[in-house]
Amino acid sequence: MSQIDESLRASLPTYGPLHDYLAWAHRLTHAPPVIHVASTLPLVSYELTRRGFFLNAYDKNLTIWLGVIAPPASGKNTCVRWARKLSVDVYQGIFGPDLAPQPWLSLDGSMQGVMAAISARQEPDLPIIPGILFHTEAHKVFLSDEAPGTLCQIYDGESIERNFRYLQEEEKEGARDRVKMKPPLMSTVLATTQASLAPLVKREVLEGGLFSRVLWMHERTDPKTLMPQPLEDEAGRTMLVQRWQHWIRTLDGVRLQGCTPSIPLSAAAKEFLEGQLFDFLRTNISSESAMESGVALRAMPHAAKIAACYAASRLNFQQAAPGAPLGLVIDYDDIVRAANFVIRCFQSAMELGGRMAVQRLNIEDRRARIEHALLQAGGEGLTKRDLYKLFHGNVIKQQLDGFI
Repeated sequence: MSQIDESLRASLPTYGPLHDYLAWAHRLTHAPPVIHVASTLPLVSYELTRRGFFLNAYDKNLTIWLGVIAPPASGKNTCVRWARKLSVDVYQGIFGPDLAPQPWLSLDGSMQGVMAAISARQEPDLPIIPGILFHTEAHKVFLSDEAPGTLCQIYDGESIERNFRYLQEEEKEGARDRVKMKPPLMSTVLATTQASLAPLVKREVLEGGLFSRVLWMHERTDPKTLMPQPLEDEAGRTMLVQRWQHWIRTLDGVRLQGCTPSIPLSAAAKEFLEGQLFDFLRTNISSESAMESGVALRAMPHAAKIAACYAASRLNFQQAAPGAPLGLVIDYDDIVRAANFVIRCFQSAMELGGRMAVQRLNIEDRRARIEHALLQAGGEGLTKRDLYKLFHGNVIKQQLDGFI
């Protein structure tokens, strides 16, 4: 059974469906608990997105992209599969098998195929295409040269139909009067191992935006928690499905009451994100790394989106004044917990991105990095231990001796 450490507890809501799911699931597998969070947080985002909720700050949409890096057989696939099965049972119990939403869409295959599948999910009464993209062998996504740019556009919710040949061909053949595809607003769960991903991630992915758009979690399994196979708890799962169904029905009831779709970010919350959070991140990045700067700059929007999901999972809808419509309220506690979650991911991104970036440095780049570090250190100089840290361990003693 995996254990929930105090830092993770301080990064999650104290009640609601997210809290309930983790409390149930972590006892049944040896998967690091945060992988269960990564698998279910997009469901909350999806429910808000398909109802038209949006933030009144940053990039407004509530989509969340999560990347899980963990060892083989650590339960990555199990966690995603359980979350998908949960959503099937929850939605079919509410809407029936024919009308149940089907948010999950695999990233397996070509980008052309993925976009065709997204396009096929357009609904007449929705101005956007909500959903959840996933892949439990996510390194395969990076085998395609077109994947990073396309995924960045999907993340941003851009209209990108003009880039896809199958739509252009339909237009030429008269199947479409004009190429038109609604903006996709998709959350995403990517899972793989570090050894599989690292050789495929190019410099333009690290510095070009896709890496910083994902909240990375670099997890390890504790040998003391290993289990030969997951346990079962059907009674607990049945109760969990009922709680999620109650939560979704309550969201429907709130919207029917005329709830405002705009989610405000209070001045205090924004001050915390752009003050304390950003100051912490800024002091932990190196000045010459575009990757690290990108990750730090996207931390505030990430935290705001997660805080909105936390508030929604607690059904924290309030009236600003008597007679005013209900609105989703992000409490200060939501912001702090979301910031704690983002800091965990920031630290993972620094470790992962740093290692992958160093692996791509040639000899002259590595020598230049050492010279820059020595200039920064001034008269105090650097030890070999400091230099090992500079290269995230991706350098051997003989190479260091050759540089210095």
